[in-house]
Amino acid sequence: MHATHFTALALCSGLLACNSSKPLERAEETQAEHAQTAAEKQAELQAKQQEQDQKLTREFADQDQDLQKQEIKTQDEMENTAERAANKLDSEQANLDEERMKVGTEQAMKREDLTDEQRQQQAQLDKRTSEQREEDTQRVQKAEAKVQERRNEIAKDTREELTDLDQRTVNVRNKIADTSDAQTRDKANQELAAVPSQRAAIARDIEALDTIKAENLGRAKSQLKERLSHLDDTLHRAESDLR
Repeated sequence: MHATHFTALALCSGLLACNSSKPLERAEETQAEHAQTAAEKQAELQAKQQEQDQKLTREFADQDQDLQKQEIKTQDEMENTAERAANKLDSEQANLDEERMKVGTEQAMKREDLTDEQRQQQAQLDKRTSEQREEDTQRVQKAEAKVQERRNEIAKDTREELTDLDQRTVNVRNKIADTSDAQTRDKANQELAAVPSQRAAIARDIEALDTIKAENLGRAKSQLKERLSHLDDTLHRAESDLR
């Protein structure tokens, strides 16, 4: 029984193996087809990728060439711009130098004109100052002349009065000499004793008139008048004693 069973099982296994080998072959064929298809697609993709890479490489090369051209153009433009800027700067510097020279020339001319004007103004000022100084000197001289004239008038009037008093003094002394009364002579001589000092004071004041300032001349004249009056009083008392 067991042997029969094993035999049956073996037969069934063989049958199963025979029946299942065809699908496996078909599956293997399908898998192979798929693998081939995948390989073809992979080859196609690689070809497309390679073509794309070549296209990109050419585009990159073109772009790089364009960039190089643009760089050269930019460099040329920069050089041209720098040259134009340098030329412009040189032109502006030349214009600036010319303007500075022009301004310097104008300033020099203005300074020269100003110097001439200042010299003329100084000359006019010196002239006016000289004229003013001359006028002041003339005014001072005229004022001094008037003051001196007044001094001379005071001195003249005083000397005339003093001369009259001197003459009276001589007359009084002559009368004293002619008087026989000793007491009268003594009294008169006592009065005349003050005459020399009074006269000397008047003479000193006359001599001092040249040193008296204009504003003090009135007081000096009054003092002389007072001294002359004192001398006159002295002579009057002596004359009274002789009557």
